[in-house]
Amino acid sequence: PPSIKVSASAPLLGGLSSCLYIPSGRYRISSTLKFNLTTSNNNMKITIRGDGPSVSTLLWTAESHLLDMTNAPSSFVVKDIQIQSVITNKTDNVYAIYSDVSSSSLIRNVWITGGNAAASFTKAGGGIFLI
Repeated sequence: PPSIKVSASAPLLGGLSSCLYIPSGRYRISSTLKFNLTTSNNNMKITIRGDGPSVSTLLWTAESHLLDMTNAPSSFVVKDIQIQSVITNKTDNVYAIYSDVSSSSLIRNVWITGGNAAASFTKAGGGIFLI
């Protein structure tokens, strides 16, 4: 599968709303997508969306959070994607979606699955962590 290479913070600094669109396909993500914004951008809305969880799949290969919304704006949306873990030795407290600013966030129609028999969600972590 192709890889997504994106600088998640750079294109987001110019406006009040940004969207990372995941078209139909399977995309290998080998490092955390982290959304760090300055205080002046904290009213911004970030959306990560696909064409549906049966067709827009992120293959989670990193042993760190996949989507890290720490220091992200107060509003984010994740919808219509599948996150498939292919991590065989996941460490504790690693999540597909991690946020410390979940006050007005929306996560809808998102599947989080283990992609093979070796992928494990038996330790703490694996799914979604919102404070």
